[in-house]
Amino acid sequence: MIFYRSPKPIKAISFDLDDTLYNNYPTIMAAEQALIIHLQSVHPNLKNITKRDIELVREQVLLEQPKLSSDVTLLRRHWLAKLFNNHKIPNSDNHIGPTFSTFMLARNRISISQKTITFLSKLKSRVPLIAISNGNLDIETTPLANYFTLKMFANSDNKAKPDPAMFLLASQKLSIPCEHILHIGDQLNTDVLGAKRAGCQAAWFDPYSAVKPYPVLADLQLQSLDELLNLV
Repeated sequence: MIFYRSPKPIKAISFDLDDTLYNNYPTIMAAEQALIIHLQSVHPNLKNITKRDIELVREQVLLEQPKLSSDVTLLRRHWLAKLFNNHKIPNSDNHIGPTFSTFMLARNRISISQKTITFLSKLKSRVPLIAISNGNLDIETTPLANYFTLKMFANSDNKAKPDPAMFLLASQKLSIPCEHILHIGDQLNTDVLGAKRAGCQAAWFDPYSAVKPYPVLADLQLQSLDELLNLV
Protein backbone atom coordinates (compact mmCIF):
# COMPACT_ATOMS: atom_id res chain seq x y z
CA MET A 1 0.00 0.00 0.00
CA ILE A 2 1.34 3.42 -0.99
CA PHE A 3 -0.10 6.61 0.48
CA TYR A 4 0.00 9.83 -1.53
CA ARG A 5 -2.17 11.76 0.95
CA SER A 6 -2.99 11.27 4.61
CA PRO A 7 -6.28 9.35 4.83
CA LYS A 8 -9.34 10.85 6.47
CA PRO A 9 -11.69 8.68 8.57
CA ILE A 10 -13.43 6.17 6.28
CA LYS A 11 -17.15 5.67 6.92
CA ALA A 12 -18.05 3.84 3.68
CA ILE A 13 -16.17 2.14 0.86
CA SER A 14 -17.27 2.02 -2.76
CA PHE A 15 -15.99 -0.39 -5.37
CA ASP A 16 -15.78 -0.52 -9.09
CA LEU A 17 -16.79 -4.04 -10.16
CA ASP A 18 -15.29 -5.14 -13.49
CA ASP A 19 -11.55 -5.85 -13.22
CA THR A 20 -11.48 -4.70 -9.60
CA LEU A 21 -13.36 -7.45 -7.76
CA TYR A 22 -12.91 -10.01 -10.55
CA ASN A 23 -11.22 -10.45 -13.91
CA ASN A 24 -13.84 -9.35 -16.41
CA TYR A 25 -11.88 -9.96 -19.60
CA PRO A 26 -12.63 -13.68 -20.13
CA THR A 27 -16.28 -13.11 -19.22
CA ILE A 28 -16.75 -10.32 -21.75
CA MET A 29 -14.90 -12.24 -24.45
CA ALA A 30 -17.18 -15.25 -23.90
CA ALA A 31 -20.27 -13.03 -23.91
CA GLU A 32 -19.27 -11.32 -27.16
CA GLN A 33 -18.62 -14.70 -28.78
CA ALA A 34 -22.02 -15.98 -27.60
CA LEU A 35 -23.58 -12.87 -29.11
CA ILE A 36 -21.92 -13.41 -32.50
CA ILE A 37 -22.97 -17.07 -32.60
CA HIS A 38 -26.53 -16.06 -31.78
CA LEU A 39 -26.57 -13.30 -34.42
CA GLN A 40 -25.30 -15.70 -37.07
CA SER A 41 -28.28 -17.95 -36.33
CA VAL A 42 -30.90 -15.17 -36.46
CA HIS A 43 -31.02 -14.73 -40.23
CA PRO A 44 -29.01 -15.74 -43.33
CA ASN A 45 -28.07 -12.08 -43.83
CA LEU A 46 -26.05 -12.26 -40.61
CA LYS A 47 -24.36 -15.62 -41.10
CA ASN A 48 -20.98 -13.98 -41.79
CA ILE A 49 -21.21 -11.20 -39.19
CA THR A 50 -17.91 -10.45 -37.44
CA LYS A 51 -16.79 -8.64 -34.32
CA ARG A 52 -15.46 -5.80 -36.47
CA ASP A 53 -18.84 -5.42 -38.20
CA ILE A 54 -20.42 -4.98 -34.78
CA GLU A 55 -17.77 -2.49 -33.66
CA LEU A 56 -18.40 -0.31 -36.71
CA VAL A 57 -22.15 -0.18 -36.06
CA ARG A 58 -21.55 0.59 -32.39
CA GLU A 59 -19.16 3.41 -33.29
CA GLN A 60 -21.70 4.86 -35.70
CA VAL A 61 -24.45 4.82 -33.07
CA LEU A 62 -22.16 6.57 -30.58
CA LEU A 63 -21.35 9.25 -33.14
CA GLU A 64 -25.05 9.82 -33.72
CA GLN A 65 -26.05 9.60 -30.04
CA PRO A 66 -23.02 10.30 -27.82
CA LYS A 67 -25.16 10.45 -24.67
CA LEU A 68 -25.62 6.67 -24.94
CA SER A 69 -22.01 6.26 -23.74
CA SER A 70 -23.30 6.45 -20.16
CA ASP A 71 -25.77 3.59 -20.62
CA VAL A 72 -24.16 0.46 -22.05
CA THR A 73 -27.45 -1.45 -21.94
CA LEU A 74 -29.35 1.14 -23.95
CA LEU A 75 -26.37 1.55 -26.27
CA ARG A 76 -26.32 -2.18 -27.01
CA ARG A 77 -30.05 -2.21 -27.76
CA HIS A 78 -29.65 0.75 -30.11
CA TRP A 79 -26.79 -0.73 -32.07
CA LEU A 80 -28.56 -4.08 -32.30
CA ALA A 81 -31.56 -2.30 -33.83
CA LYS A 82 -29.29 -0.51 -36.30
CA LEU A 83 -27.44 -3.73 -37.14
CA PHE A 84 -30.69 -5.54 -37.90
CA ASN A 85 -31.94 -2.61 -39.95
CA ASN A 86 -28.68 -2.36 -41.92
CA HIS A 87 -28.92 -6.04 -42.82
CA LYS A 88 -32.64 -5.82 -43.65
CA ILE A 89 -33.70 -8.35 -41.02
CA PRO A 90 -37.52 -8.68 -41.01
CA ASN A 91 -39.34 -8.18 -37.70
CA SER A 92 -36.08 -6.93 -36.23
CA ASP A 93 -37.74 -5.65 -33.04
CA ASN A 94 -38.59 -9.24 -32.15
CA HIS A 95 -34.90 -10.19 -32.22
CA ILE A 96 -33.48 -7.46 -29.97
CA GLY A 97 -34.73 -8.91 -26.67
CA PRO A 98 -33.56 -12.51 -27.22
CA THR A 99 -30.22 -11.33 -28.62
CA PHE A 100 -29.61 -9.04 -25.66
CA SER A 101 -30.62 -11.80 -23.23
CA THR A 102 -28.12 -14.17 -24.85
CA PHE A 103 -25.35 -11.67 -24.25
CA MET A 104 -26.38 -10.91 -20.67
CA LEU A 105 -26.64 -14.56 -19.70
CA ALA A 106 -22.96 -15.01 -20.56
CA ARG A 107 -21.98 -11.56 -19.31
CA ASN A 108 -23.27 -12.33 -15.81
CA ARG A 109 -21.18 -15.50 -15.46
CA ILE A 110 -18.40 -13.79 -13.56
CA SER A 111 -15.93 -15.81 -11.52
CA ILE A 112 -15.51 -14.55 -7.95
CA SER A 113 -12.72 -16.07 -5.89
CA GLN A 114 -13.40 -17.34 -2.38
CA LYS A 115 -10.68 -14.97 -1.21
CA THR A 116 -12.68 -12.00 -2.52
CA ILE A 117 -15.89 -13.28 -0.91
CA THR A 118 -14.13 -13.65 2.44
CA PHE A 119 -12.62 -10.18 2.08
CA LEU A 120 -15.99 -8.57 1.31
CA SER A 121 -17.64 -10.38 4.20
CA LYS A 122 -15.05 -9.00 6.64
CA LEU A 123 -15.22 -5.50 5.20
CA LYS A 124 -19.02 -5.42 5.19
CA SER A 125 -19.04 -5.99 8.95
CA ARG A 126 -17.01 -2.80 9.43
CA VAL A 127 -18.40 -0.20 7.00
CA PRO A 128 -21.21 0.05 4.43
CA LEU A 129 -20.11 -1.09 0.96
CA ILE A 130 -21.22 0.55 -2.28
CA ALA A 131 -20.97 -0.74 -5.85
CA ILE A 132 -20.38 2.01 -8.44
CA SER A 133 -20.00 0.70 -11.97
CA ASN A 134 -20.09 1.95 -15.55
CA GLY A 135 -21.01 -1.57 -16.65
CA ASN A 136 -24.28 -3.47 -16.77
CA LEU A 137 -23.62 -6.54 -14.66
CA ASP A 138 -26.88 -7.89 -13.22
CA ILE A 139 -25.36 -8.03 -9.75
CA GLU A 140 -28.43 -9.68 -8.21
CA THR A 141 -27.68 -12.85 -10.20
CA THR A 142 -24.11 -13.08 -8.87
CA PRO A 143 -22.42 -14.01 -5.58
CA LEU A 144 -21.81 -10.28 -5.00
CA ALA A 145 -25.49 -9.49 -4.46
CA ASN A 146 -25.55 -9.58 -0.66
CA TYR A 147 -22.43 -7.56 0.12
CA PHE A 148 -23.44 -4.06 -0.94
CA THR A 149 -25.67 -1.62 0.92
CA LEU A 150 -26.03 0.42 -2.26
CA LYS A 151 -25.60 -0.61 -5.91
CA MET A 152 -25.23 2.08 -8.56
CA PHE A 153 -24.83 1.63 -12.30
CA ALA A 154 -24.35 4.25 -14.98
CA ASN A 155 -27.41 4.86 -17.14
CA SER A 156 -29.32 7.68 -18.78
CA ASP A 157 -30.04 9.16 -15.32
CA ASN A 158 -26.65 8.51 -13.70
CA LYS A 159 -23.76 9.65 -15.88
CA ALA A 160 -20.81 7.29 -16.16
CA LYS A 161 -17.57 7.82 -14.26
CA PRO A 162 -15.56 10.07 -14.32
CA ASP A 163 -18.68 12.21 -13.93
CA PRO A 164 -19.15 12.63 -10.17
CA ALA A 165 -22.93 12.01 -10.28
CA MET A 166 -23.00 8.46 -8.87
CA PHE A 167 -20.57 9.32 -6.08
CA LEU A 168 -22.59 12.36 -5.06
CA LEU A 169 -25.83 10.37 -5.12
CA ALA A 170 -24.28 7.61 -3.00
CA SER A 171 -23.17 10.20 -0.46
CA GLN A 172 -26.68 11.66 -0.37
CA LYS A 173 -28.43 8.29 -0.04
CA LEU A 174 -26.20 7.12 2.82
CA SER A 175 -25.93 10.55 4.48
CA ILE A 176 -22.15 10.20 4.51
CA PRO A 177 -20.01 13.13 3.33
CA CYS A 178 -17.96 12.36 0.22
CA GLU A 179 -14.70 13.07 2.04
CA HIS A 180 -15.42 10.03 4.24
CA ILE A 181 -16.14 7.67 1.32
CA LEU A 182 -13.19 5.76 -0.14
CA HIS A 183 -13.61 4.51 -3.71
CA ILE A 184 -11.56 1.58 -5.04
CA GLY A 185 -11.07 1.04 -8.76
CA ASP A 186 -8.60 -0.13 -11.37
CA GLN A 187 -9.00 2.83 -13.74
CA LEU A 188 -7.29 6.14 -13.07
CA ASN A 189 -9.24 8.04 -15.73
CA THR A 190 -12.69 6.90 -14.54
CA ASP A 191 -12.57 5.54 -10.98
CA VAL A 192 -9.96 7.78 -9.42
CA LEU A 193 -10.83 10.88 -11.44
CA GLY A 194 -14.57 10.50 -10.82
CA ALA A 195 -14.12 9.96 -7.10
CA LYS A 196 -11.83 12.96 -6.73
CA ARG A 197 -14.19 15.17 -8.72
CA ALA A 198 -16.91 14.31 -6.20
CA GLY A 199 -14.64 15.03 -3.24
CA CYS A 200 -14.24 11.38 -2.23
CA GLN A 201 -11.03 9.65 -1.29
CA ALA A 202 -9.74 7.36 -4.03
CA ALA A 203 -7.60 4.24 -4.08
CA TRP A 204 -6.10 3.00 -7.33
CA PHE A 205 -6.16 -0.80 -7.40
CA ASP A 206 -3.04 -1.76 -9.32
CA PRO A 207 -2.28 -5.46 -8.75
CA TYR A 208 0.14 -5.60 -11.68
CA SER A 209 2.25 -2.55 -10.76
CA ALA A 210 1.37 -0.94 -14.07
CA VAL A 211 3.47 1.93 -15.35
CA LYS A 212 1.18 4.57 -16.80
CA PRO A 213 0.78 8.35 -16.78
CA TYR A 214 -1.34 9.65 -13.91
CA PRO A 215 -4.22 11.83 -15.15
CA VAL A 216 -5.03 12.40 -11.48
CA LEU A 217 -3.29 11.40 -8.28
CA ALA A 218 -5.05 8.83 -6.10
CA ASP A 219 -4.95 9.14 -2.33
CA LEU A 220 -3.45 5.68 -2.12
CA GLN A 221 -2.41 2.76 -4.30
CA LEU A 222 -3.22 -0.89 -3.58
CA GLN A 223 -1.69 -4.07 -4.91
CA SER A 224 -4.05 -6.27 -2.90
CA LEU A 225 -7.61 -5.57 -1.78
CA ASP A 226 -6.85 -7.22 1.56
CA GLU A 227 -4.74 -4.18 2.40
CA LEU A 228 -7.99 -2.28 2.97
CA LEU A 229 -8.65 -4.32 6.09
CA ASN A 230 -5.82 -2.38 7.75
CA LEU A 231 -7.59 0.94 7.11
CA VAL A 232 -11.01 0.35 8.68
